[in-house]
Amino acid sequence: MEFAPVRSVEITLDRPRRWAFDMNAFLALHEELGANAIQRIRALVSEESQAKPEDARERMTVLTVFLWAGFASEEQPPSLKLLRSLVHPGNIAPLLEQAMSVYGPAMPEVPQGHSGLREGGAPSAAEGADSPLVPPATPPEK
Repeated sequence: MEFAPVRSVEITLDRPRRWAFDMNAFLALHEELGANAIQRIRALVSEESQAKPEDARERMTVLTVFLWAGFASEEQPPSLKLLRSLVHPGNIAPLLEQAMSVYGPAMPEVPQGHSGLREGGAPSAAEGADSPLVPPATPPEK
């Protein structure tokens, strides 16, 4: 298996910063948004979610946390409070476009209608279940 380096993109906020969706970002995202963080991100692109004005707060929360998490690997990452002060309706779309250029290729495909999780909450093959870094759903027999 060939090692693929983590893709990143330069995003300028208060200064030029490197945005990457690596394991640090993944964990930061889950710490801030909870176990269903990826599902919350995927829900943002649904037409149904975008049509509901009452979902605006959820969209802005998830989007800003998503952007913030991508800076987790920086030597001096911005705080979530600082990021929220730098992001506004006039710049969020181009910032997200840059971030999505890296996020999309970093995420495994999940079949439509599939949560990406096996019974019991363990990741499915689509979520990396066969990875040596992901424990199996049930311990191997001895």
